Amino acid sequence: MRHALQFGLVLFLALAAAPPVAWAAGRVALVVGVATYDRVPALKNSANDARDMAQALRAIGFDVTEVVDPDQRGLQDAVSRFLNRLSDADLALFYYSGHGIQMGERNYLVPRDAALESPVDVPLRSLDLGVVLDGMETRAKVRVVLLDACRDNPFAGIFRNRSVARGLGSMSAALGTLVGFATAPGAVAADGDGRNSPFARALLKHLPTPGLDVTQLMRLVRADVVSATGGQQVPWDHSSLIGEIALSPGAAAAAVPVPPLAPPAVVDPPPSAARTATGSLEDALALYRDKPGQKAFAVSGTGGWGYAYGLANGQSAADRAVQRCNEATGRPCRVSDMNGTARPAPGEEAAAEARQVLARRKVAQASFYADERRNFGVAVPAGLHKPYHANTPVTVPGAAPVTTPQLVAMLQGPAAPLLIDVRSGDAQGGSLPGAVWLKGAGLAEPSTDALFPRLMERLAPDKARPVVFFCTGPDCWLSWNASVRASRLGYGAVHWYRGGIAAWSAARLPLVPVELAGNLEP
Repeated sequence: MRHALQFGLVLFLALAAAPPVAWAAGRVALVVGVATYDRVPALKNSANDARDMAQALRAIGFDVTEVVDPDQRGLQDAVSRFLNRLSDADLALFYYSGHGIQMGERNYLVPRDAALESPVDVPLRSLDLGVVLDGMETRAKVRVVLLDACRDNPFAGIFRNRSVARGLGSMSAALGTLVGFATAPGAVAADGDGRNSPFARALLKHLPTPGLDVTQLMRLVRADVVSATGGQQVPWDHSSLIGEIALSPGAAAAAVPVPPLAPPAVVDPPPSAARTATGSLEDALALYRDKPGQKAFAVSGTGGWGYAYGLANGQSAADRAVQRCNEATGRPCRVSDMNGTARPAPGEEAAAEARQVLARRKVAQASFYADERRNFGVAVPAGLHKPYHANTPVTVPGAAPVTTPQLVAMLQGPAAPLLIDVRSGDAQGGSLPGAVWLKGAGLAEPSTDALFPRLMERLAPDKARPVVFFCTGPDCWLSWNASVRASRLGYGAVHWYRGGIAAWSAARLPLVPVELAGNLEP
């Protein structure tokens, strides 16, 4: 970690020392390809991929800097100049083709002259991708990072160290960013038999399409690569973009990308997209009704809306619609229509009936948490925790543990607490009566950090009100993380119910359906 910080400091000082660049706001790209390495065999297509990508980006209006086979200093200088050009840029794009290494929780891009003889050399002699991403996020309004950097690693000796993993690791990013990988996290991408790699060939095929949303672009690229490799390579991406962003401007998209958190205009989107806005609900419903496939429409209590269509199933459509509505309005939302069938808010009669049905159901997962005071000997971490499916401590910094009898007493008292279910996935099996479901609110992701305060402010404007986060299964770290987040936001009466669903069911207390109020999953 110390070496990674030193390397980041070197790049930061280079940025600070670089002369300011006068450049009008627009579309800026840095394209890097490393094929000829000093100490390992050359890659067949990386230089071709970079040159062809640079040409394709120039053709659709990007101001492109192209760098082929740079050494470490050359790569650092190119990144420094690129980041300094991004002040007020509408859209910044970084493309890299070459070798990449995952070590710990960070990804590194390997320059031509890298002498990697041990894990210590990786952060000192490679480029920390996180530094590039951080620099883009603080400067450009919208960021796209495309990485064809998952070739099988030739520096085999360092793989004896457990901290060095095959392929690149998954990355999350702030709102307004898309990171696209040539293959899934931890997997290896093919160099290809022709002039370009399968990933680059698919990108070059679809990139010129006018008005094509970048998330749809990645889906088309994924389909082409899976087909070309017989399912051996599956491109992957992480997106926290708001609205539709077209790399190639055209009639179907705005000429200038919208900045993060700005609701897009009400226009007819391309297939499989999701729309959000706070404008005319009637216009949105009219567009929504004509959409194909599995779809859902979500609304907030103030008239905001979001919808999704063309998804794999109804649950995916509902999740995406609620997520888009949350992002556009900053308020809790619920699904009001599923595949053309209205879904009114559940009334007391329906809730009571469901309570009787679900009261008899047991939750088998994580039954060991039914022993609410059981100490697994797990130390309290300094920050949010990954992975989520593991034994947890007994306490949470800034939150008070609560047992089942104590929670029942709180619910019967004059100041009832706000119960918040933060599970991911679905809510089959029911939840605590009266709970609000903020899906994924315990994920340790930057996008969750950004949206969590806005939704909490709407759900619990009074920070003195008791708030209870509870465990729903083996993923008790999610409720632990959410408790930490709420405490850091200044909520003065945060409680953590570690026994959660398991202890509640063991006490023969009822479970009821829960309404999805917000989706914070990336």
